[in-house]
Amino acid sequence: MPPDGMMTAKTLPGKPAANGCKFHVGCSKWGRKEWKGMLYPKGTKENEFLQEYARHFDHIELNSCFYSLPSPYEMKRWKEQVDASGNKNFTFVPKISRSISHIKRLVDCKDLVDRFMESVKEFGPSLGPIFLQVSDNFRPKN
Repeated sequence: MPPDGMMTAKTLPGKPAANGCKFHVGCSKWGRKEWKGMLYPKGTKENEFLQEYARHFDHIELNSCFYSLPSPYEMKRWKEQVDASGNKNFTFVPKISRSISHIKRLVDCKDLVDRFMESVKEFGPSLGPIFLQVSDNFRPKN
């Protein structure tokens, strides 16, 4: 790695963390058919993609949660598929549903948030950070 630039030294002054830095690598989806024969073995069925994905990566950004809110049953099934891969360090990183962030714009959405949280709790200790993306026209006054 090249040495840190001047801006990094200004922004992050001090000594490196005593325990180092941990990086996670993952993608925003696992259902990529074009990965068959490259990342996934040839002949891998679509319903086996997540299990195979978890053998290579330790993280998944659940961008799919942004477009539709999966049920607790579906999230439990995803967790079981990852468990079957043998990856004990896998982390699910769900994105808050656009119904909450873009349609309701964070207003009067308690029921939706409760449903979202009820679903993601199925990941148990494999639940990582939950992230929120707001609309590009969301301003401080909102």
